[in-house]
Amino acid sequence: MKTFVATPEPTTIDQEIQVSGLRCFSERNWREAFLYYLNGVWSNNQSVMYRPKINLNGYTLRLDLGTMTYYAYGRLDHGAHGSGDAHVERLSRALKGETLEVLCGQNEVEIGLMRFIRNDSISELVIHFPKSAKLSFSKTTKRGEYIVHGCVGSNYLPNMEDARRFYGLDY
Repeated sequence: MKTFVATPEPTTIDQEIQVSGLRCFSERNWREAFLYYLNGVWSNNQSVMYRPKINLNGYTLRLDLGTMTYYAYGRLDHGAHGSGDAHVERLSRALKGETLEVLCGQNEVEIGLMRFIRNDSISELVIHFPKSAKLSFSKTTKRGEYIVHGCVGSNYLPNMEDARRFYGLDY
């Protein structure tokens, strides 16, 4: 009798999207993650509102409850979905369509996120923050895939430890 050992096929690592530190979604379910976050904020769900943020591949979009504005931060050593050839290939698949640009106020960001999720003609959402910082989300031609990128001018977003001071949110 022969025994066969099945070897698993190589799989790609699926980045997680984390909402408020409690709930994780696979990268393919980015729309579901945004909807879960928005519904949690709008219904004042404590599992979301105790720390209202969404982390996507090293970038974090966070609501400051004192000012009711959003700010963003990201790790300097971690680009959107890595770097090099894989990132360039993903950028080449970015959809061409409308760009929706919003400021960092709570209502603008949340309505912008909802429009970005629901409206297929909007291919990019750009959120502008103080000091020329911005965070952008782009849909790609591949269903379930997106690109996230953050910068301050031509520099990276501040890291988590420096973000509140950078945006003047220390109080």
